[in-house]
Amino acid sequence: MSTESWGPGFPETVNTVTFTEESGRTVLSVVLGLVATALPAVALDAALCAVHVFPPGDVVPTDAQLLLAATYRVAFAVLGGAVTARVAPTRPWVHAGVLAALGTTLSGLGLAMAWNLPELGPRWYPALLFVTAAPCVAAGAWLSRRSGGLVVGDPVEDRGQVG
Repeated sequence: MSTESWGPGFPETVNTVTFTEESGRTVLSVVLGLVATALPAVALDAALCAVHVFPPGDVVPTDAQLLLAATYRVAFAVLGGAVTARVAPTRPWVHAGVLAALGTTLSGLGLAMAWNLPELGPRWYPALLFVTAAPCVAAGAWLSRRSGGLVVGDPVEDRGQVG
């Protein structure tokens, strides 16, 4: 934090936030976790559509197809949690918590959209994504912490502690 004067009519000093390398890594850890969760899922969706495992976009997938999609989405959410915890400069659980909240919010929006639109498919699929978002991210963070999670050159505080 730094302080500065903004001139007449303003307090003598005003606290301002300074963007640091650590705050950059904080944002980066959550963004990379989100990318590690979403990008492979969308890419695999497209690949499975291309090879006709999934139907075209205007056809509702079967329960078996949705179960397949849910399975790899769960795996990618675990990956996202691990990436976030590993890249976080300090307090990996807090960073994973931010990713979990973001994932839960996004999947909650998907659930809310799908709830009254049966033409989008069965409700169990977005409901499953909603209830598994946070636990999957937490599992990924736990796995990352369990494996040590240290990256060469990282600050050591709050690292290497499981739980």
